[in-house]
Amino acid sequence: MYPADTWKRVEAGGFCNNIHKDFVFPMVLAGTAAAAFGSFFTQEITVQNVVRTVVLVFLSYCGGFYAAVYLVKNYIARRFDNEASWNTVMHFTAYASTAVFTVNILMGVLPLEEMFFIRAFDIYTLFIVAQGAFILKISEKQQVEFVLITSSLIVFCPAIIKYVIHFLMPNL
Repeated sequence: MYPADTWKRVEAGGFCNNIHKDFVFPMVLAGTAAAAFGSFFTQEITVQNVVRTVVLVFLSYCGGFYAAVYLVKNYIARRFDNEASWNTVMHFTAYASTAVFTVNILMGVLPLEEMFFIRAFDIYTLFIVAQGAFILKISEKQQVEFVLITSSLIVFCPAIIKYVIHFLMPNL
């Protein structure tokens, strides 16, 4: 599907009835399962290592997604005086996170250090956000700033959450 077509469906309310159950949690669980599968190839195979990986990945994906929703909502409210509903921002962030979720799933299954270039596909988030800026009623003059800030939040929030968890619990 093309982002512009999907954004029209999102605007009409036809993307998902329950964004959590129909989209976010399946993507988070797929990424978590992929990371658990990939941990068999990168670590000593023990239940403890697999559980550590699953907990870390699940918390970073969920925490990163909800942190991004919260930060995007507050960013557009303060910067653009736009009081978009939580539901609209949640749908926007969920669909804009598709590339990030997909890359995370691929990196979980292919946890090789040589495959770092797959992370470059996170840049597609810029395009998805740029195509969907009209949903949050961002003017064309403000779109460049909006796209850069929002895409950065969506891409980097899971990594920041993962770093914070590692910092607070070094053995995890």
